[in-house]
Amino acid sequence: MISPADMVRALSVKQPHAWAIAQGWKDVENRTGPAPGYLLGEWVAIHASKSFDDVGADTFANLMHRTGRRALIAELEDVRGAIIAVVRLEGSVLSEASPWFTGPHGFLLRDAIKLPEPIPCRGALKFWRLPSTVDAALREQLKQLGAGLTSNQPEKQP
Repeated sequence: MISPADMVRALSVKQPHAWAIAQGWKDVENRTGPAPGYLLGEWVAIHASKSFDDVGADTFANLMHRTGRRALIAELEDVRGAIIAVVRLEGSVLSEASPWFTGPHGFLLRDAIKLPEPIPCRGALKFWRLPSTVDAALREQLKQLGAGLTSNQPEKQP
């Protein structure tokens, strides 16, 4: 059994932003405070919250166009209330050249791995631990993709 200390942390993100992160397109998640230092360099699950960012949808559409993405909001995969990807939390910055950065703090996201199947679960504010059943389902999907998480660090399977 996986101990609670080994469980993956998650971050809830509103749609359509969670979808863009899962695609590997959105490389910065904007927040009001910095990311915890102990999570820098770690893998974090992206939870598509049940909320949709109606206010940010227009800005999102403009950024998708500016970055050469052709997806329209109406065509987006609108999964909510589920884990949809894992990303490496590379850093926490006050400024960034990415067109996705609006601040005041930006979490730098790298190496997105979109899950084949969303894993339903309740979200929470800030960073939170996945329930053990969700953590196990996440690890199983990553194993099937050839990327596993050990001590919250990925290992490529031979």
